Amino acid sequence: MNRRRNYNRGIKLIENLIKKTENILRRSNYHMVNQGSTPVEPLKNYCLKNIETLNKLNRKALDIPDTLYDYAKRRMFDIYFELQEYRGTERQILNNNREIALEDIINLLDQHSVESYAANSRSGGLGFSSISGATLYVSEAMDHNEYWKPPKKRGELKGTMVGSYGPIEYKPKQTIEAWRDEMSLQKKEIMDEVYRLQ
Repeated sequence: MNRRRNYNRGIKLIENLIKKTENILRRSNYHMVNQGSTPVEPLKNYCLKNIETLNKLNRKALDIPDTLYDYAKRRMFDIYFELQEYRGTERQILNNNREIALEDIINLLDQHSVESYAANSRSGGLGFSSISGATLYVSEAMDHNEYWKPPKKRGELKGTMVGSYGPIEYKPKQTIEAWRDEMSLQKKEIMDEVYRLQ
């Protein structure tokens, strides 16, 4: 029964992947009809993701027959090649995470750059500017701050306090060992009471 369930699950997974890939082709047609252009590159990427998902399926565990797997792979690649041979108007989708070549924006950098001159106290080469001993000074300055005073540590709370409803006894947070001891003591008291009543 379990094998049959896995077999049906594997077939459903492959059918869903084929449907998703066919829907990508339908989506490209929809974009062309309604908007006059199609974002081909993202659609090809979706198609490749579906093919990659198909490749990652555990065929032995899902008991997927080789003929079905080969058919699905062939069908998905046919759709991918159809998208590659697309000759209509292609729409570019801007990706904010995309890298931009420096040559494309060099004129913008020239327009918005500001000349700055470093101090005359330079030492070293390779374009590094520094003051002799500055790193030592910074590390020593970071250790000491004359305006900051560390807070005083709070003492342990003990005994009782007087609240608006009378004296309140402070009970520190109970440890696991103390809790276990208290539970064994309460259990012993209850069991003694039960034995006494019998």
